[in-house]
Amino acid sequence: YTIELLSKSREFAVCSMPQNAEELAIKIGGCSGRVIDKFSEFGIETIDAKKIRAPVVKGCIGWVECSLGQMTSAGDNYLVAGEVVETGFNEEMFGKMPSLFRWSGKNFFGMSKNAIKEIEKAQEKELPKTNWDAVARKAGEGEKTK
Repeated sequence: YTIELLSKSREFAVCSMPQNAEELAIKIGGCSGRVIDKFSEFGIETIDAKKIRAPVVKGCIGWVECSLGQMTSAGDNYLVAGEVVETGFNEEMFGKMPSLFRWSGKNFFGMSKNAIKEIEKAQEKELPKTNWDAVARKAGEGEKTK
């Protein structure tokens, strides 16, 4: 469903959430926005982005606003690349709270292994296998990415 929305809007925000948002990330990752409104269901508040229409999650540490550059099929997922058009950060939180997404090891930036495992478990229980190629084709309906 995300790929479908992204194909239509052609823009997105990447928000760096505080580490204490791990439970929320697990819940969000374990269900489909096609089935429920995640913002309402989980009480997620948003703020307006500076240069795009996509929302920014209120309470995030920082964010990157992007226009869609390219989507590439990667097995049963998609790799999405965007052009950064703006960045921002929450002055009240920046540097004071660990980020849920963080550098670890040498060159890895991502979620904790526990969060990833919990998301995968929730997806196995609640979601049927999605054919992302078909979703993207339907969403794009002839519209190609750059």
